[in-house]
Amino acid sequence: MTIISQFANQDKTTNVLQNNNSLMRFAQEFCHEFGMKVLETNQINAVRIVTPNGLDVGALGIYRHHGESENHYRVYMPCVINKERASKRSGRNERDADKLPTLFRTLRKNKEIPSEDKLTKSFRIPIRYALSKITNVPEPRVLITPQATLTLIQKILGKSEYVDPAHYAEVDEAYERYLKAKLKSDDAGKNLERITKGFHLVGIMTNGNSSNGDYYLVTEGTATGIESDDVLIQPNVTRYKTLADSPLAATAMMIRTYAEGKGYTDDNDLKLPWRDYFYSDLDIGTGYQSRELGLWVVIPKHGE
Repeated sequence: MTIISQFANQDKTTNVLQNNNSLMRFAQEFCHEFGMKVLETNQINAVRIVTPNGLDVGALGIYRHHGESENHYRVYMPCVINKERASKRSGRNERDADKLPTLFRTLRKNKEIPSEDKLTKSFRIPIRYALSKITNVPEPRVLITPQATLTLIQKILGKSEYVDPAHYAEVDEAYERYLKAKLKSDDAGKNLERITKGFHLVGIMTNGNSSNGDYYLVTEGTATGIESDDVLIQPNVTRYKTLADSPLAATAMMIRTYAEGKGYTDDNDLKLPWRDYFYSDLDIGTGYQSRELGLWVVIPKHGE
């Protein structure tokens, strides 16, 4: 079946479609109408929608609303559909209809046509969070204990002549820490300049409720700033089952080794946790907004 994605479990997807004629028709007409592919889920009444290159779009399925005697068609596309409010039979990221022509007209009327361009643009949000962690280093502060602070204030105001030597040592250590942190803060502008020269991108993607498992997207990007609209993602986004098969295999192994050394145990090839964070030891940033958009790793091409 040409509508089945190359990334699908071919036998499982075929069985799901062949055992549900309504779902088969829905998948065939949707894929023909919008140029998409499908792969299996853990449900018998739904399939995942992906682009020909394997980028996850959402899902389509056959459902029956409580109190109704007939099934209806429903499509879920979180990066494409964003209604103001949910309806009786579908959520804010879904559309439903009793007939397929009606559903397709609604999608076209609301400009909710799936495409790789829309998906890659949505990835700019978590990528922006990662970039902000690389470039925005907060202004450091000198932190000392209240006792040392009071002693120094009294000395400056002439209220006391004695300063405990331990307080001098504490202030000296705090000042050294400040100077080191200040260097990182001053380098924020240099980091922004570095990322404008380009970076590698790895998207750690969860495959919805598909039995196909997680996967990885690899591409490159540039940015003129750290806002979402400043990010330019190259269109050659490639999907991999494992990063060991990608051009970044060596880099992925280095990151994984570092993460395991830190005790990170997240279930992905890099072992990195889902958070917005700058790993200064590795010179990489991570960012995410939702599970649907994935965890994105920004790897600057140019060193510090």
